[in-house]
Amino acid sequence: MFIKKLHPISLLLVLSLSACALNMNGDINLNSNSTPTSTATADQVATPTITPTSGVVLTGAELTMATETAEAAIYYTMDGTTPDDTSLVYDASAKPQVIEAGTVQAIAYKDGMTPSVVATEIYALMGTVAELTITPASGSYIRGQALEIASATEGVSIYYTLDGTAPTAASTLFNPLAPPTITIDVTVKAIAFKTDMVGSEIVTEEYTVREAGGTLDTTFGVGSTTYGGTRYSDTPDGKIVTWIYWSDDIMGDVKVQADGKIVVAATHLQGAYYMDALRYNTNGELDTSFGAGFNYNSGGVRTIAAGAGRGVALMADGSTIVAGYTGNYNPANTTAGVNVMVAKLDANGALDATFGTGGIVTTAVGAGADVAYSVAVQTDNKVVVAGFYYTGTYKNIVVIRYNTNGTLDNTFGTGGIVKTTTGTGNCMARAIAIQSDGKILIDGFAMNGAATDFVLIRYTDVGALDATFGTAGVAKIAGYGNSWHEANAMHLQGDGKIVAAVYPTQIGYAVARFNTNGSLDTDFGTAGIAKSYVASSADGVFGIDINPADGKIVAAGYTTASGTYDFGAIRYNSDGTVDTSFGTNGKVTIPFGSSTTELVDAVAISGDKIIFAGYIVDGNMDFALVRVWY
Repeated sequence: MFIKKLHPISLLLVLSLSACALNMNGDINLNSNSTPTSTATADQVATPTITPTSGVVLTGAELTMATETAEAAIYYTMDGTTPDDTSLVYDASAKPQVIEAGTVQAIAYKDGMTPSVVATEIYALMGTVAELTITPASGSYIRGQALEIASATEGVSIYYTLDGTAPTAASTLFNPLAPPTITIDVTVKAIAFKTDMVGSEIVTEEYTVREAGGTLDTTFGVGSTTYGGTRYSDTPDGKIVTWIYWSDDIMGDVKVQADGKIVVAATHLQGAYYMDALRYNTNGELDTSFGAGFNYNSGGVRTIAAGAGRGVALMADGSTIVAGYTGNYNPANTTAGVNVMVAKLDANGALDATFGTGGIVTTAVGAGADVAYSVAVQTDNKVVVAGFYYTGTYKNIVVIRYNTNGTLDNTFGTGGIVKTTTGTGNCMARAIAIQSDGKILIDGFAMNGAATDFVLIRYTDVGALDATFGTAGVAKIAGYGNSWHEANAMHLQGDGKIVAAVYPTQIGYAVARFNTNGSLDTDFGTAGIAKSYVASSADGVFGIDINPADGKIVAAGYTTASGTYDFGAIRYNSDGTVDTSFGTNGKVTIPFGSSTTELVDAVAISGDKIIFAGYIVDGNMDFALVRVWY
């Protein structure tokens, strides 16, 4: 192909091309210009015209070819070769397009006449501005997040809209020194232009606004489930206080459904103690479709039976499992008739008659009180609970597995029950988790003389102590002197490592991470333990959860920052350092008002929100929920 040099055009793909004409003698004539202006003879077909003429065109530009000789056929090439009557035939209904830079030549034929002079046009393609990038990408961001819009093409002018409409050169010009910020939920569209170039494609990003991590979510909490008056406004403020009866109401555990509804295991006192399940809508209002007609409220609360609700688990079909025990909330060790109790509710909060007797199972284990503190559901829908039983001398750890119909699973332990003794005195399980391989983890504590050790125990899927974990299946964090190292909560990371909340004496918050073999993970905190506090070493932690999206850990319990007990929480990075981007230097304190005691018992991370569940003491104990931004 003959190369022609065109005048400079910024960022154009310019190819120089040849031109040729077939003269009357059939010779090829090379020419760097458009079609010659020579006049055809009377018996020669008129030279065809090609429109547009040589120059810079858009990719895909259509070519129109014509000759003044009636009924003449036009043949053309687009690769710089000389056309003849075997070349492509021009069809006005399917015009050729310029797809790449090059030379287009055309010749016209008619029977009884000499073919025309060859017409030649040379085309270069106009460049297109590179696609824009808007940073950050679509998602949820803290209010005030600045946007950066950029193109790989230099010297462009960028225009954008914030209302979802298509941007034009009349839209707002992007200024990198004063970029737009996200203050509301918004759809951003942007385009870039440059002289002698095709404008870029429009790019779109969508953003939702959230507040800074640890900030109360003021879309949560409604007057119908909060106290009136000055302490608990009817305006949503991120806090919920609920009571079933004018006496003690205590939350035990919290989980969030896939639809964002919040399910809580709880206990209320109404002459006797009762096991309850509560469900809240995403705005904090009690879900009236759950448990309606079974309590003093219009719905949202399911009072199950006399006893206490301590643990909750959700099933894939929308059912809820609540675990606890019969009898009083704080039974004496020797109290007869206090047995493990497990209930199954359907998606509407009604007891599931296919489970146990009328939806409830009770299990006697030892000589006195038998208590379940936590519950988990296996992938095969078998239900596993953990807690303690009283031997007549000490409390010992118990793990029980039930079949899907509520009967004891005889393939697990002895008749569905596993009893474990560790330490020199009382020992009990507080939390439970099921590994992906079916092995079962529990954490809790064991008395060891005057001290109390944190214990983490792993069982095989048939209930045997797993000898590949810790020492003969047991991993410990030893107490010292008369100190307490008591486990209160546990969660599994995606890589199988185990994160536990440790309630130690006069240390504040402690979070430990263990490797899959039961050894402390030395890449976490200091030698596997991260220690901190919200206000002082008198603070304590009871609940914990892990965000699978970033591996960060939220631990919550109480803080004494105000001189009384308030909700408190700390967020840790995945390496155990305190995440200072959360709250104030990584910590939050949430007071409810003049109540003397406010404690978080459980934590659940749901998307960009964190749920804290617990209770407050203001004369009586009342359920308390708080939702903050993650």
